Amino acid sequence: MPTGNDATQTVHAVMIGTGAMTPGIAAEYARLGPTQVAGRDAAKIAAALDTAHRALTTLASERLLAPAEAEAAHAHLSGTTIDTADYARATVVVESIVEDLTAKQALFAMLGERTAPTALLCSNTSSLPITRIAADVRHPERVIGTHYWNPPHLLPLVEVIPGERTAPETVAAVRALLGRMGKEPVQVRREVPGFIWNRLQLCLLRECLWLVSNGVATPEDIDAILERGLGRRWSLSGPFTTVRLGGPHVFTRVAAELFPEFAAEPVFPEGWEEILTTSRTDIDSAAARATRERALAALRRQDKNPDTG
Repeated sequence: MPTGNDATQTVHAVMIGTGAMTPGIAAEYARLGPTQVAGRDAAKIAAALDTAHRALTTLASERLLAPAEAEAAHAHLSGTTIDTADYARATVVVESIVEDLTAKQALFAMLGERTAPTALLCSNTSSLPITRIAADVRHPERVIGTHYWNPPHLLPLVEVIPGERTAPETVAAVRALLGRMGKEPVQVRREVPGFIWNRLQLCLLRECLWLVSNGVATPEDIDAILERGLGRRWSLSGPFTTVRLGGPHVFTRVAAELFPEFAAEPVFPEGWEEILTTSRTDIDSAAARATRERALAALRRQDKNPDTG
């Protein structure tokens, strides 16, 4: 099993999938060595590569990547099909295909046969158990979850999710590899559906849907509160730090009032699917993504150089 601690080691990576997440992840791996983007449709492979190149251009233009490093990373990117990817040379494979257990199991069973026993096999699943994904894999001790968030080239955190048969050496190797890319791994200590981020995100989303379905607030109201209130504060102090700063006794009293209220409500608020699919159609998605990327890039610069402001 590779240690991942050798900063001079050239990484040979295969990214499987051509959806929203793969290009940003590929851009990160291309900084460490040759990186193939593998898919089933030629047009989608080309589009994913183009997006990966644009991600590297963004990192360079936002001064998060030196021009020479960006140029080398551009040269490391290539496209291929899932069937013809160079699995034999791969030191790491990252899967970001459809969130379907059967499809992932079949893919990882194939990877178990076609990759070297030392290759790291990573899934970008956002909710499925790594133990079940690795059920039919040869050498399942090298299968692990690395759950990124969109846009992956700008958000620093990555959830690292070991399965029941994942070796400690695999966990250490993946954490070291992510560290070489400047990522901040957060290890999930026990497998649960949705891991950490999505359990928090979906619990909050469910409450947002309840507030809308019961006429308490509009989607616009809730976005404003999260974007300009809770979100701003939580970016500086997480929930447990906020409790300490605000007073545990205060939060205990409020929680004693509200927790029973939450527990008494139905799991699915009335009309939740329609609310999800029809809300905020006023948003120009491309413009909003661009604005978000610029803001996230500024935060990453501050992470790297906190004294510059």
